[in-house]
Amino acid sequence: MEEKEDPPLPLEEVLHLQPVTRDDLNLIGTDHIKIIQYYLSAPLRLEREDAETKGTADRGVAKFTKTSIRDTIHFEAETMGVVVKDIDRGNKLSLLLCFEDNLGLTLPFLQTDDGFFEFYYPDQMVMAYGEQTYIVHYVEGIAPRLLINSESVQDPQVKSRKAKGRTLQKELGAGNG
Repeated sequence: MEEKEDPPLPLEEVLHLQPVTRDDLNLIGTDHIKIIQYYLSAPLRLEREDAETKGTADRGVAKFTKTSIRDTIHFEAETMGVVVKDIDRGNKLSLLLCFEDNLGLTLPFLQTDDGFFEFYYPDQMVMAYGEQTYIVHYVEGIAPRLLINSESVQDPQVKSRKAKGRTLQKELGAGNG
């Protein structure tokens, strides 16, 4: 009889994902920004269409072939990425994250006014990804934010001391002088 393997737990049951803020990164320290695993909060899709025409000649007849190319890149919610560059702009931090094997393929995230890091591109509709230009689609109608897997650990530190006590004699003696 074959043993059935238990299905893997859903990611949300294994990970404790929470939106990352600038305060979180300050607590972690700038030296550690690049050694944290980041996740997307919402899906994102990049699309581009390109047309190519090729021409040949065969027995005195010109033949033209039009090829349409549709290139779509899907970034699902909870896709994992790593910071490849952080840019401190004074009161705002920008992060470039890579979600693929090619470190030249990055998505920009900018610190928002409320301290979170949200996908950001100045044109909001068109962006360069590698050497190609893509149209940006927010699949759920919202820009993805960055999440981190976090663990809260309680580290209670107890301080205890014994009060020495104070006698009335010292108080009375100080007031008579």
